[in-house]
Order: sequence, then structure tokens, then C-alpha cells
Amino acid sequence: MDLNNKKEKGAPSFIGRDESTAIKGLVMILILIGHCHLLADCYGANGQLTHYTYWKILYSFHVSAFLTLPFVYGCKPLSGTQDFLSKLKTDAIRMYVPYIWFFFFSMAANWAMTHHANIGDAVTAFFLGANQKLWNNSINAQFLWFMPTMVVVLFFRNIFFNCSRTIQIAIILLAFFTAVPFETFTHDIRRWTPLAIMNGVFFLWPAILVRLFMQKKALANQPIFWTLTFAVLVAFAFIDLTQGNVIFHYIRRTLIAASFFMMIYSYRKWLVKSKLLMLIGKYSFQIYLIHLFVYGLLAKVMPHGQQLGRIDIGIIQLILTLIISTVISFAIMKIPLVRKYIFPRG
Repeated sequence: MDLNNKKEKGAPSFIGRDESTAIKGLVMILILIGHCHLLADCYGANGQLTHYTYWKILYSFHVSAFLTLPFVYGCKPLSGTQDFLSKLKTDAIRMYVPYIWFFFFSMAANWAMTHHANIGDAVTAFFLGANQKLWNNSINAQFLWFMPTMVVVLFFRNIFFNCSRTIQIAIILLAFFTAVPFETFTHDIRRWTPLAIMNGVFFLWPAILVRLFMQKKALANQPIFWTLTFAVLVAFAFIDLTQGNVIFHYIRRTLIAASFFMMIYSYRKWLVKSKLLMLIGKYSFQIYLIHLFVYGLLAKVMPHGQQLGRIDIGIIQLILTLIISTVISFAIMKIPLVRKYIFPRG
């Protein structure tokens, strides 16, 4: 959408269906790598459990790519409150129905293993939808934060592409100040705002940056430029995380996410040629919801499955989790009742 044209409503898509599917497949693999306990965690110099530096950098951009896609897709023209509410209802159904199912499934699974449940914590976490509140001994469902957050991103996307330039600028400023200079302050607020509202606002800034970059077609289709940009930002992130340099801290948190998406976007014509990425991308939502349960099972049944430092076992777990989660996702999506009641289209 051209920000200079305040009368225009809606916005065209900058990506094809197959291209977005391939990108989802690649990002899903990165998420699985980040969630593999043996590949992510280690013992620091003080003997305390910590994360590998690469893991911390990985979390700067992989999930953010999924939350950027709605701004790349653009939006159909919406006019009037009824259109906005109808679109919000559709998006909420698509995200919150599986959120509810997997929230209670996670609670049940956790209770079966620990015989511990705190209903107060569960109710609070459910309505907040924030990562930190979903991650506790009663629920162990931190991965579900993505769905309430996506609803918020979609809501702001719909407004952004169907409003006046003044409101667009207001959203841009809100996104910028939430994600960059006030990030430390808003980090705590994000834990307590209902329905992950501030969490969604936090992810708007890199998504808006990507949209603005893509309006410059000559810039958007420069794989070498974006690869080098991403590499430089990763180098700065490594310095930041290993040496405590805060100069680039807030800048790289959003720029690294935006540059990563622009990089993989610039390679989209090559990515679609991978049948593996296309398959994983097609079932990425289901794989995301299933893979942690598979990881947990493999960690218990595999020899040395929970032994930190066993990178070899971690790689095997990663491959098996990807295969098993994909097969399960493919199988359950062949069941009409599952598609209708667990993963409705809205």
C-alpha cells in the first residue's frame, strides 16, 4: 500500500501461495531447531543452565517471520465496522479454536505426568495468552502464545491497510516505540495485557519494515544485499550477546528479523523448488502444535535423550521429530472432523 495515498483501501500481496508455503517450511525447520533441548541448552561457565548464543540469535527472527507474513500478504479492502468485525471473527476462530484444544490438552498431559494443577494460574494464562504466563508448572503450554499474538497482528494489519494515513503513522509509531526504545518497559507490560495484545504490537514493527522494503521492488529482490545485511546484523548480535555490548541491542532485535525475512523472500523462487519445504510448509501450523509433544516423548524413550552436550542425539531427535510431526499432521488433516472442529477455516 502506498502510504502517500490515504484514500486507498486494501493492499496487494507481494508473495504467491507456493512461495509463502516454502518460506513457512524453512521457518518451521528453524523453529524445530530452536526447540530441541539438546541443540539449544548447555551449561555455562558458572555451571548454570543457559542457552547457546546461536539459539538466542535464532529467536530474534524465526517466529517473527510467521508474524510478518500477514503484512506481506496484504489485505482485501474492508469498509465499515461490519467488515472489520467479520474479518476479526474469522481470524479469531482460525487461531483460538486450536488454541483452546491444545491449551487443555497440554494441561491434561502435564497433569498426567506431574499430578499438579493450579486452576487460577491456568485461567490467568488462558486469557493473557502471553508466553511467560503460559509457561508454568500447571500448564507447560508456552508455545501457544503464537496464536493469540497472530490474531492481534492480523487485526492491526486489517486496520493498517484500510485506514487514513494519519492512523497508519500512529500504528507505525506505536509499533516502533513498543519494539525499540521502550522494549524493556513494554516487556513486562506484555506479560499482563489480555489476549496478548501488546505481544502482537511488539511484532508489528519488523512486519511494517518488511512491507515498506517490498514496495521498492528493486530493493526487495536483492538476495546478495539482504544476505550480507543479515550476516552483518548477526555478527553485531553475537557481539552484543557475548560481550554485553548494548549499542546495537534494540536496533538488531527488529532489523535482524526484517532482514532475515527479506533474505529468504529474495530466495523464494529457489525455495519453492524444494518438495520438502513445500510439504513442511503446507502443514506448518499443525507441525508447530504437535512437535513439542513428539520432542518430549523422544527425550524420554531415547538413550541419552536428555543429556546435555549430546549434539548427535539432538540432531537425531530433530530429524525424527520433523518426520513424525509431519506424518501425524498429514494424517490428521485427512480427517474431516479434525479439519472442521480443531482447525476450522473460520
